[in-house]
Amino acid sequence: MASVLPALTIAVQHHQAGRLSIAEPIYRQILALQPDQPDALHYLGLLLHQTGRHSEAIDSIERAIRLHATQPAYHNNLGGAYRAVGKLDEAAACYQRAIQLQPDGVEAHKNLGALRDQQDRFDEAAACYRRALQLRPDDADAHNGLGIANIHDGRFDEAVACSRRALELRPDFAEAHNNLGNARCRQGKLEEAVDCFRRALKLRPDYVDALNNLGVAYTASKSPDDAAACFRRALELSPASASAQFSLGKRLEEVGDFDGAERSWREALRHDPGHVYALSELAKLRLGSLPAEDLAAVRLAATAAHLTSQERSSLHFGLAHVFDAQGDFAAAAEHLNQAHSLKLAEQRERGRIYDTVVQEQFYTELIEQFSTAYFERVKGFGVESERPVLCIRPAPLRHHADRAGPGRSFSNFWGGRAGTGKCGV
Repeated sequence: MASVLPALTIAVQHHQAGRLSIAEPIYRQILALQPDQPDALHYLGLLLHQTGRHSEAIDSIERAIRLHATQPAYHNNLGGAYRAVGKLDEAAACYQRAIQLQPDGVEAHKNLGALRDQQDRFDEAAACYRRALQLRPDDADAHNGLGIANIHDGRFDEAVACSRRALELRPDFAEAHNNLGNARCRQGKLEEAVDCFRRALKLRPDYVDALNNLGVAYTASKSPDDAAACFRRALELSPASASAQFSLGKRLEEVGDFDGAERSWREALRHDPGHVYALSELAKLRLGSLPAEDLAAVRLAATAAHLTSQERSSLHFGLAHVFDAQGDFAAAAEHLNQAHSLKLAEQRERGRIYDTVVQEQFYTELIEQFSTAYFERVKGFGVESERPVLCIRPAPLRHHADRAGPGRSFSNFWGGRAGTGKCGV
């Protein structure tokens, strides 16, 4: 085994320097000589993961673990490969095993935090990042990750503090500028949000997520042309970006270009057939005229085991719209009930209980305010023109909770996630 160690050292040096095309054949030459060299199997698996060959990566790293099961880095990097193919429970088990083997392993704590955030388990995500920060208080990535989890959990003040701390530690941290913009946008501080996204783009002009977020902020601040320019620029940089296509579709829908919106959402689905929010919006756009194959795709997507409750509820809302428009009111009611049940469960998990008494009082006051006497009193107000002030495309069952939309991480406010796990050589 000693004879391959110099070659392995050289391969790792190339790997760490980003010269993957040089490192890979050296790893393979080592394994041709010694097929059971665990480090070569592990590093090759990591390289395969980094170059998008995740299934091959899993095979290689699992072979390394069978040979040397007590290496925490092996389990940590196997978790990254499992996460990349959507096997989140397997990924969590890998990160947890890495932590068992090395309780002070900061990277595994951060990666588990990012995974729990992806699973909408925000309290657990925050706990993972806080543990990482106990071990390494000046870890800018951990502060940023905690900020992302706080955004997703609606804790925007805490998210702002986390992002600012990350930027104190690393002023050129484009992702932290982006996430500070996310939090500010969610707080309605749009000018500050736009400034944050611009700072991120100054540091990384090809930062597609920041462009997308800037477009959403421009949309919210009533700058539609600037918004569309951001989405189109994002697509120039990343033509396969389903998130940018989805956002452009939302923008086109808002200005009444429904054909353009449908084209954008179908393009998003071409690049990412499992894009939940594109499927959901397509269903709500086409309603009763949704083609059978699209309806089947939405119904199938709603049964996927890996969905978050918000993603699943969005699909059920879409199905409720379709069946309502088709006159199948029983099916529409069933999907609407499922959507609201999921939303209610999610709110309860976050400690936000729906209070029927408060809601009934709100509606009572609303009815009392807009009484017959009120309309008699304002009968002569306004103008005589019958021209509509606002023309809205008919959309049965359009519900305010639904229209709040799949906005999640603002990294894409209309769908998408922020925060990724990290692997390391």
